[in-house]
Amino acid sequence: EIRPYSPTELRIIGDYLIKQCIEEKIPRYRHYKDNHYRIHMFLSESGLKAGELWELKLDQINLEEQYILVVSQPRGSARREERIPLVGPLLEFVKKDFRGPQEVWVLDDGKGNRAYKARNQMSRAFRRILNKMGITARVKPLHAYRASVATRVTRSTDLKTAQKALRHKHSSTTSKYVGTGTDEDVRN
Repeated sequence: EIRPYSPTELRIIGDYLIKQCIEEKIPRYRHYKDNHYRIHMFLSESGLKAGELWELKLDQINLEEQYILVVSQPRGSARREERIPLVGPLLEFVKKDFRGPQEVWVLDDGKGNRAYKARNQMSRAFRRILNKMGITARVKPLHAYRASVATRVTRSTDLKTAQKALRHKHSSTTSKYVGTGTDEDVRN
């Protein structure tokens, strides 16, 4: 079982990251803090995998039709494109997220390059952030966001809807992501 973040933890993480963005005065560091918040927003609201977010370019976000185009090509397989709905808090965030003219990637360094040279750098950064906040870091801190989405969607609708949101072939895979939180976490 992958332990999801509770709604309370997600709120605390989001508030902490916003505060870090506001308080950072050095532009280079501010850009990294902005990207930390982008990671949080995209992963907590979309069900994207961390690797999909790392590979996501700005031109794959269609605000007019409100979707994110995820392109993947597993080894030995044909190229696959999937449209992820862009709704709710993530849509509002993306509409307001100022991007520089040179930026190419969702997680950009401000100059058209990826902000993280490798996917595992994103995970290490979040492990450090969680440790600073006193939140118990998960084995895979970014993958826990998918479990959070699965749990939230399953509790508000059903397992089949969560399966579709996470793009799993089998509901048994999705059920491994659904956490069993306290009543307080369910309400928050």
